[in-house]
Amino acid sequence: MTISNHKNRLGRVVALALLMAVGVGCGPTEPSERTLSIRALKALYRGYPVRITEQVVIEGVVVGTDRYGELYHQLILQDHTGGIMFSIDNARLYETYSLGDSLRVRCCGLTLGAYGHSVRVGEAPSGDGYETSPIEWPQWCSLVEHCGVGTEPRAERLESIASLGPQHISTLVRLDGVRFVEGGEHLGVKGEGISRHLVSATATEPPTDTLEVRASGHSDFHDIILPTSACSVIGIAGYFHNSYQLVITSPDDIVERR
Repeated sequence: MTISNHKNRLGRVVALALLMAVGVGCGPTEPSERTLSIRALKALYRGYPVRITEQVVIEGVVVGTDRYGELYHQLILQDHTGGIMFSIDNARLYETYSLGDSLRVRCCGLTLGAYGHSVRVGEAPSGDGYETSPIEWPQWCSLVEHCGVGTEPRAERLESIASLGPQHISTLVRLDGVRFVEGGEHLGVKGEGISRHLVSATATEPPTDTLEVRASGHSDFHDIILPTSACSVIGIAGYFHNSYQLVITSPDDIVERR
């Protein structure tokens, strides 16, 4: 084991110990609490910031972290009904949570908001124009229970770009038989948010279905070269204003088909 890996592992152990100090194990839900699906939690949003005042709990599996820098201060949880993003004021969340970890989150006191029509959970807005602000780390630790370490989640395989729907927002999806319009170029530009575009590998020009791939320029792999031929792509689906998007969170999530 390298020194770097040892430090990452040690950091994860320490962080999990902190969570254990505030209650871990995912025992029975308290009588005053009600467990909601992620879809039901998102349905509480009304088009404006909504503070959650009920004792509601959600349970989900981690499908997205900041491991490679793309999901900055973000953690994505998913259950069988959908996914949701938590905005958390702490970097290197991946040292505490790995893909596949099961979490239970008590949501009372948090705020539901949206960014580009994608519902997320945070604290009350701070007046900067966003509908939520990041959850402070001590507050998050008091609300979350680490239920166990699982295997890395499998992305839902979609038949086509047109198959993307509202149920896929903030979930892990996979598209096969696609190609990048910008094949041969870098995925991103350092420090700059740009868009790339996926189309069917057999699409005619101009393609009827195009999926925007957002790259913040802050990931560790922003400089990888996009394949010029058919490939498979895995990412977190999103929706910004009137179109679906995809965020690639790992350099291993683009596989060229030869």
